[in-house]
Amino acid sequence: MRSLDPRVRNTLIAIAVVFPVACVVAALRASEFTGQRLALSAVMAISVGALVAMLTPGRKARELLALLELEQLTGQIVQALMRPDYRLALQGAARASRLAEERLGSEHPALVHCLLREVFLRKLAKEPGGEALGTRALEIAKELGPGNAATLARALEAMAGQARASGHEADSAEFWQTALETWKRVSEAPVNNLLFCHQQLAAILDDLGRHEASIPHWREAIALSERMGNSVRRDIDKGNLAWALIEAGRFEQGEGLTRERLNALEPDKEGLPQAIEMLASMLEHRRAWGEAEVLRRRVVELFERENGPEHASVSRSLATLARVRRELGDWAEAETLLRRAVGIAEVNASEGRRACYQGFLAERLSALADLVRSRDPNEAEQLEEYAAKARSAAKDASET
Repeated sequence: MRSLDPRVRNTLIAIAVVFPVACVVAALRASEFTGQRLALSAVMAISVGALVAMLTPGRKARELLALLELEQLTGQIVQALMRPDYRLALQGAARASRLAEERLGSEHPALVHCLLREVFLRKLAKEPGGEALGTRALEIAKELGPGNAATLARALEAMAGQARASGHEADSAEFWQTALETWKRVSEAPVNNLLFCHQQLAAILDDLGRHEASIPHWREAIALSERMGNSVRRDIDKGNLAWALIEAGRFEQGEGLTRERLNALEPDKEGLPQAIEMLASMLEHRRAWGEAEVLRRRVVELFERENGPEHASVSRSLATLARVRRELGDWAEAETLLRRAVGIAEVNASEGRRACYQGFLAERLSALADLVRSRDPNEAEQLEEYAAKARSAAKDASET
């Protein structure tokens, strides 16, 4: 019988290692992800692998059985992460790395996946040795044939997602960077994957405050979106690029790009209020309050027309307009606008609404308290007490 086709082998590797890592991300981000669903997924993967193993003789069968054992270990690692018990998860990851090397060899793609997972879990468990393992994993990856590059890139993407979900943005950025470099080694790499890597890496770099580093990736994302004919994604990433330019201190470039994007939007096109808000924020950044006020009033009108007078977007836009009026010295109108914003926020924070609306109410109340403090300290104190209750309600609602 002929050897197993490399594409089939890579698919099985993805089932045995990459899929469960994606389950980790889902488990960390979604409370409805259950152990039952994980167990069912594992059973399906094992069943597929066992069927192919029965049809494959000799060395290939041993390889498939080793991959099935990796699948079982990965399930244990996922369960440990869901507790979370990082040390137990690390023990499982170390066993998986040893099994992959002993049973599959030191040049097998699955070993790279296992080593990368162990590196990350060593960081979570605050155990040493991760740097050496990471170096080794990347050295092995560089020696892999082109047919395995896509499999490795997807594994790196999964690890990047897991790192970000766990609050380790710097590690996530490293994984995304390596995934991007790996995709570039794939002949005719899917544009979607390149686009996704550039977007994710740019977003994390912005979160880390590394805006100059994010700018080239936003530019690449825009170019890829245009290549795909995805104008919606292109416009969104132009906005992201504009903010990165502003945060990097390139104010003229950021504002110019935003005006260009705004002029290209049709009057009734979705996203117009958000584009106007972005330009207004940039104008406020350089204290051009007069022009910013005109834009803020337009945003209020647009949101009222699109969403109704008691929508949360109206409350938020009224609050930002109040801030501009205060900067211009019109405290009376600023107070009127804020009181209306508080009233809308109270409606949205009524029983049965999401926790975030309690948080929005607290923000509006604190802003109003700050505004009236010099005129009426007693009312300011009452507003702050009300805001504290709203914050407490938001916390309780989010925990339940």
